Amino acid sequence: MIKLNNRLQSIANMLDKDDKHLDIGCDHGLLEVYLLKRNYKIVGSDNKKGPLDQAKKLYKQERVKGQLRLADGLDAYKDEDVVIISGMGGLNIISILRNNLKTAKKVNTYILSPNNYIEYVRKYLVRIGYHIDDEQLIKEKYIYNILVFTKGRKRYSNREYTFGPVLLKRKDDLFKEYYKRDLDSKKIILKLLPKEQWYRRYLIKKKIKKIEKELI
Repeated sequence: MIKLNNRLQSIANMLDKDDKHLDIGCDHGLLEVYLLKRNYKIVGSDNKKGPLDQAKKLYKQERVKGQLRLADGLDAYKDEDVVIISGMGGLNIISILRNNLKTAKKVNTYILSPNNYIEYVRKYLVRIGYHIDDEQLIKEKYIYNILVFTKGRKRYSNREYTFGPVLLKRKDDLFKEYYKRDLDSKKIILKLLPKEQWYRRYLIKKKIKKIEKELI
């Protein structure tokens, strides 16, 4: 029986059976098998043959039928409603969209779970014509962001780009834990940085002040 980790389970819970889904960077196909067993429409894609071979083995083992596409980023896209990209660096996600921008803008909904550079991801998706429909923090060994973007224009403040407009409204215990960890990490980096790197120190100090203000 397929059991998903907290992050993938949360993504699965966000999906609608009526939609067609594309999972870019599907790895071994766990999310695909879980959803196909529940009659969801999902295609897994990866730019490496190895992970797709593992996914094919899992499909066979679990007796499910579904498409797997060997393709680079959005080259895998056909006519799906929702594109999922999870477990990649934020800059990598942005690169995938930027490298195929014409296709990127055809997608109705993105569900993204970047490992870092969350603020950059928010800004880029808004810049290309999407608004932030939902956000969640999910705790495993680390705390991860899941961001849902849908087509449509909306303005956000710098504070909302940094911390997330939906997350700011909730400001729950997990939000505080996430940013307390981030704050501690930035303070350690600041201590280790030599004084010659004054501009980087300045930027980190600025971020520290922003986080401390939210945690009051």
